[in-house]
Amino acid sequence: MGLLVVIPILLVGLLAFAVLRLRAARLRIANTAEALREISRSGDPFQVIRLRFPEEDPDGISRGLLDAVRALTEREDLLGGERRRLSEIVNRLPTGVVVAEGRDGTVVLANDAAFRLLGRDLEGLPASALSPLPLTAVLSEGRERAEARVEWSTSGTTPRILLAQATRLWSSEPGGARAVLSFWDVTELETARRRVEEANAELDAFTYIVSHDLKEPLRGIENFAKFLWEDERSRLSPTGTDHLARISNAAERLKILIEELLRLSRAGQGSIERESVEGARLVADAKERVAARAAEVGGVVTSDDLPVFRVSRVWAVEALANLLANALKYGGPKPRIHVRAIRDGEEAGLSVTDSGSGVSPEEEERVFELFRRGSSASGGGTGAGLAIVRKVAQSHGGRAWAKGPTFFVTFGRDA
Repeated sequence: MGLLVVIPILLVGLLAFAVLRLRAARLRIANTAEALREISRSGDPFQVIRLRFPEEDPDGISRGLLDAVRALTEREDLLGGERRRLSEIVNRLPTGVVVAEGRDGTVVLANDAAFRLLGRDLEGLPASALSPLPLTAVLSEGRERAEARVEWSTSGTTPRILLAQATRLWSSEPGGARAVLSFWDVTELETARRRVEEANAELDAFTYIVSHDLKEPLRGIENFAKFLWEDERSRLSPTGTDHLARISNAAERLKILIEELLRLSRAGQGSIERESVEGARLVADAKERVAARAAEVGGVVTSDDLPVFRVSRVWAVEALANLLANALKYGGPKPRIHVRAIRDGEEAGLSVTDSGSGVSPEEEERVFELFRRGSSASGGGTGAGLAIVRKVAQSHGGRAWAKGPTFFVTFGRDA
């Protein structure tokens, strides 16, 4: 009987104790919530916690909260330092940087370079105030990235040419958008580029005019040398015959040189009209151009299976024929020459490898200069062939270079 009486009493006691503990826990939770509200209002978390949760709190709530707040405060201080350092770095950039967010693209950050380049305070302005810079293209039109080359001027200043790029950034805010705009002043570069283009155009025109006008007097020299040889040869002394032969050879060499100059000037004139041409067709046409020389030296030209190229057929064949002629000349006895397709980044082109010793590293750039010939050059040739190859490559937006016994030419990104 005793146990039957004691057990219910113990159970009731335990239940009462549990209820009291539950009430105390609820009170602590309410107290903690109110403390957090006070912290957000007052900004002094440590004072609020000490008042509401004395250090002798047996459950350690005060100490736990103080540790948590200290950790959060240290993290916030660390992030604040990182923000300050990042802000200093952005402000020191020579590139203009603007960050805009929200539906109207309000500018929330603009570095010193942006202020200097645009000539006004930008923070708080809508993105539309920066038109034609491409901020609205990514904020309003939803594009991931937009680029623009614009002329920007402020009152009383000469317009500057800016190259700008806007990129859409991820934003967690509902309906929010954020973008960063970066821009550079390329006025001096554009001015220099135009001057170089004008100088090149003038040089090409000068080269064409001079070489064209030289053909007429040269034709007279050739004709009169031929008349002398046909009509007066029997009356010439051996010395006179030798001199006449030298005149004829010099005239022939000058004729070749003028033709090379004309080809070089034409390679840089006008726009390139591209068409789809099979690589095998380019090789066949180029081989036909050098067939006589290949037969003379016993040279053999082979190639891989080549893709279709988008090029100016006439000028691509011109470039390849010059590379083959160069390989036949420097490829050693009975030269073996192989043509391959190459890719240089986004550019497509061809390589020509011969069986010769190749170009030395010191000459790899110089051999493409006009009238510059390699140190192993002998016999005929003007030194204009590789200059023509480079001119053709540049007119296509590509480039030409050499590495040992292999010469490369690309025809730009559209090839």
